[in-house]
Amino acid sequence: MREKNRNSIASCIKLPQFTTMNVIDGQAGFIIYSSLIFYSLTIDNILNIIVLLILAGVTIATLTGDNGLLQKAANSKQQNKQAEIKERIQLAASAAKINGFGELKEDAFNAELTKEFGSGNYELLTVGKSFLVIVENIEFSLDRNGNISDGNFIENIDIANAGDLSKGGQYDGVTEETAYRVTCVEDLLEWTNNYNKYLGKNIKLGNTIDFNSTGSYKNYKAKTTDINGNGKVEELITELTTGTGFKPISNFSGTFDGQNNEIRNIYEDTTNAGGLFSGIQNCTLRNLTLTGEITSTNWASGFSSATPRKQQFNCYSKLCK
Repeated sequence: MREKNRNSIASCIKLPQFTTMNVIDGQAGFIIYSSLIFYSLTIDNILNIIVLLILAGVTIATLTGDNGLLQKAANSKQQNKQAEIKERIQLAASAAKINGFGELKEDAFNAELTKEFGSGNYELLTVGKSFLVIVENIEFSLDRNGNISDGNFIENIDIANAGDLSKGGQYDGVTEETAYRVTCVEDLLEWTNNYNKYLGKNIKLGNTIDFNSTGSYKNYKAKTTDINGNGKVEELITELTTGTGFKPISNFSGTFDGQNNEIRNIYEDTTNAGGLFSGIQNCTLRNLTLTGEITSTNWASGFSSATPRKQQFNCYSKLCK
């Protein structure tokens, strides 16, 4: 009976070479040697495999769940794409360094990226002391020596009503329940530009914000004013990560709850007081981590360079000079 089952199933569909099947009392066990194969399969191939798996008693959840076979195959495909793009960027950077006599210069790097990906198929940004290259919604960071990160898929956070801490009038900051919300870099800019408006208010950080990631901006390409003081109006992400960088929030009295989120890669280079706040009084800071680089010839600290009557709970600053 077992042999009969084996023959009947095998004769129905010829399985691809990467799959083996053993049938015992109608139960099938499959060994998929490599999820990389999914990258080259046609839709018909995949559908045939799904039907066969279902007939063999494999549940839909096993196929389509968060850890299902299809998700693992998709993840593998994304990882392969990411690795391929990273290698091509490295090749462009190496060629640019040769042309720059060992130094990775923007013009030479841009020219090599154009050769590799074609004009309009990538973005090259100056972010802090590094370059940011974006290809197919994946961003890679490179330092001036050409060392490259593994790359991150850009996942845009909820940035509706950017620059409006009330988020369309939903919040007024009067109580903790109705605290103003900061969800993107533009919200931090609104706070520092109009700090008097938020004195004595409750404010919450809705999610982690990274000054060096395009996903933390509503419009990282926006050109408004010369924020960093270098005499040029550049993309917002460049303005806030080079030159003088972010201007500290001048004063705050109220409660700022980070909700265990982070403000990452804050950058300041100033002759004035430096920190997320340059002055705070009668305020509470809690559940927040701050990372980045703050340099000042005056006073500098992570959260505030002036700290009269401040309560701080579960707050950490990890800053480098």
